[in-house]
Amino acid sequence: MKRVPPSAQMHEAVEMYARGLSTRDIEDALREAAGERLLSRTQVSAITDSLWKEYEAFRDRRLDAFQVQYLFLDAIFEPLRRTGTVREGVLAASGITLEGRRVLLHLALGSRESEADWLDFLRDMVRRGLNVPLSVTTDGAPGLIRAVEAVFPKSLRIRCWVHKVRNILDKVPEEMREEVRVYLAAVRDAPNLEEGRRLAQDFVARYERVLPSAVHSFQDDLEASLQHLRLPTGHRKFVRTTNLIERSFEEERRRTKVLPRFFDERSALKLIFGALIRAAARWQRIHLTQLEQRQILALRQELGLDPVPPKPGRENEGKTRASMRPGRPERFYSVRGTSSRVSRTPACVDPAARRLLHHHRRRMTDSRGQPRRFVAAVRDLDHLLELPVAPHRLTSTRKGAPRGAPKVCSRTRTG
Repeated sequence: MKRVPPSAQMHEAVEMYARGLSTRDIEDALREAAGERLLSRTQVSAITDSLWKEYEAFRDRRLDAFQVQYLFLDAIFEPLRRTGTVREGVLAASGITLEGRRVLLHLALGSRESEADWLDFLRDMVRRGLNVPLSVTTDGAPGLIRAVEAVFPKSLRIRCWVHKVRNILDKVPEEMREEVRVYLAAVRDAPNLEEGRRLAQDFVARYERVLPSAVHSFQDDLEASLQHLRLPTGHRKFVRTTNLIERSFEEERRRTKVLPRFFDERSALKLIFGALIRAAARWQRIHLTQLEQRQILALRQELGLDPVPPKPGRENEGKTRASMRPGRPERFYSVRGTSSRVSRTPACVDPAARRLLHHHRRRMTDSRGQPRRFVAAVRDLDHLLELPVAPHRLTSTRKGAPRGAPKVCSRTRTG
């Protein structure tokens, strides 16, 4: 039987460990046909330390390359110590970029999932270059909510609908659950924010006397539960829940359920990281159309997350005259073509040139007289058309002017 090369043995050992096999199981799996062990448990432990190096590189990498629009935050609790039964939290963040990529952004220990833990977690991502996201989807943990509002105050904070519906239905009798579920789905899937608020009021009016506890749970943080209705329609089903992380947590739990507890924090983090990063590698890209991307950028400007760009064609307004040399007579050479800037203006225009200027302007504007293109050239033409008509026929002042170029007077402008 062909012997497995050492590099392949190391890779197989790391992959087996990341998929939940213990060092003893890996030792038993990597045996030759004759029964000789290829790797001992000590060697397997040393090899799997490469996962910790991968995690350290992942934890310290820059995040500038990811233009994250939708951010998702959640935590998973595991027994991280050899002694004791207390489960500690591991905080996780993933996102969807403007190109539709789903990425795992950060993973760190946050023992109690407190506000301080989440603040450190979020500020670390910001320090490494994370941009301000359009929305942040979370569950109802109070410390997490306060941390998000402190770090990303202008972003849309979205309350996870899976957690919310589960909490509401726990307070509803079994025979009414399907009915309530339908009304909740109507609120969640409303066409816009205003309609969602109206349907929410109808739900409260319908059930506040019959199911006061369920209605109280529904009204808790209701505005955050409706913020996904401000997003493009095709994105709402991805953004209104934390399922993007929850599915990865399910994969992690499947691999770690055979372990009663981890020996220490390091062994826990490297195994959780190995499971989550491999689950993230299988995430499918979301298709974002150009229209949806423009809607995202427009909403970012509306919320004040991005500066509003200047109007097209206005950035050079006022520079023409300011850039002219003082003491030089202002003369006109040609407006033939479109985008060439007029740097010297005439004192007057003859009738034939005026007709040609009108012709050029009609070609560059729509039926309402608004520029379709070449905004700067249209503005220059408007300035020329305001000049007085010359009383006699004049010739162009530019030598070698093209045939049909406007003929304007070369007198020095006064005033």
